[in-house]
Amino acid sequence: MASEEEIYAVMAYLADMYPYHAEKIGERAYERQLTHYVEQLAHFDARVLQAAAKQHVAGSAFYPAVSELVAAADTLTSLARRQIGDEPPDAAAAWQQCAKIIVNDGTPDSAKLARLHPMVAKAIEAFGLVRFYNRMVDDEPTNFAQFRDIYNAYLKRSETEARMLPMSNAVIAQLAEAMSMSKRAPALKAPPAEVVETIAKMRADIVKAKLQQLETQADARPDFAGEVLTKQQVERREGIARLQKRERELAATLANETDEHKRRLLEIMLTGVRRTLEREGVQA
Repeated sequence: MASEEEIYAVMAYLADMYPYHAEKIGERAYERQLTHYVEQLAHFDARVLQAAAKQHVAGSAFYPAVSELVAAADTLTSLARRQIGDEPPDAAAAWQQCAKIIVNDGTPDSAKLARLHPMVAKAIEAFGLVRFYNRMVDDEPTNFAQFRDIYNAYLKRSETEARMLPMSNAVIAQLAEAMSMSKRAPALKAPPAEVVETIAKMRADIVKAKLQQLETQADARPDFAGEVLTKQQVERREGIARLQKRERELAATLANETDEHKRRLLEIMLTGVRRTLEREGVQA
């Protein structure tokens, strides 16, 4: 990475080559511009920046925008990688490389597979080795076109990531972390068997009580106070009495429970019982 002094030296060279640039945009604007150039060129090697600046001067009569210096520096870096074989090949060359790693039985030669450029290996994995082996039988032109689209998509993504400034990568990492945290949610544990049983019993009691309310038979009998009640009224009172008993049991269990998950379930059940009693006109 180039230091500020090295980048300022490159900018001084450009100022010598384009002496009217600072005067044209104004001294203060030029100072602000230098600050932005230093910030956005710091991730390049100083030698690459020097060569990029000289390359621009050799081909343009105008002061370079920062994007032009970045593009020139990227081109120089890409050419250097190509000389040492680190630059990914084009799609046609990648297709031919893949053809050389498949042996007669359709399995890949593991030694040759390991020597593929990482971008080519990723593309052939996405395309499918078995599918590649059968490329001649199926339709090689069509298969190549599909492989090319996969490969070029990976290349484009890689180039986009490579052009990201360090500050942009830092922001991307922060955004990814924030998005990841927003998706995290505590896993819900299955309620204990006894809680499930309690809920089922409570529901059965509520359903039974509701059914009893719908009965309209008028089989009357006196209660203990001498009041004459219909069978429906008697069964309704019995249903309410069961709900009240259930309410007391749940309240007592809740008072002694310490597990937060179980307490929450008990509170839900207790609320359901109390609402049913309220609908029956009974004060919970």
